[in-house]
Amino acid sequence: MTLDKQIAEQIKRMERLQKDLIKRRVDVDDAKRPEEMKKERAAALRDAIATLQKQKRETIARYDAEIKAREAELKTLQKRTDVELVGQQSGGARVKRQTKKKRRPSATKK
Repeated sequence: MTLDKQIAEQIKRMERLQKDLIKRRVDVDDAKRPEEMKKERAAALRDAIATLQKQKRETIARYDAEIKAREAELKTLQKRTDVELVGQQSGGARVKRQTKKKRRPSATKK
């Protein structure tokens, strides 16, 4: 089939479709369709918002639990241990040992 014949067939087809559309009458369902689409979209948006709000609450709860756990760990680390308390009661103070580095004699340049 040549290109001219294909174009001619497409034109005829478009003309038939145009006539069918013109003859077709609008019924009540067609008139209600835009309103139905709005309602469907509004329902979908409400569902999406509810889902996002639920995820937000769950995420916040997860972060709060993680913060609480780390605060508890920090509190535990900051408490004095029994060993530290016994050492202090017996008069022994914990002294940090300091070591001095020995210097190597530097070679003088001549």
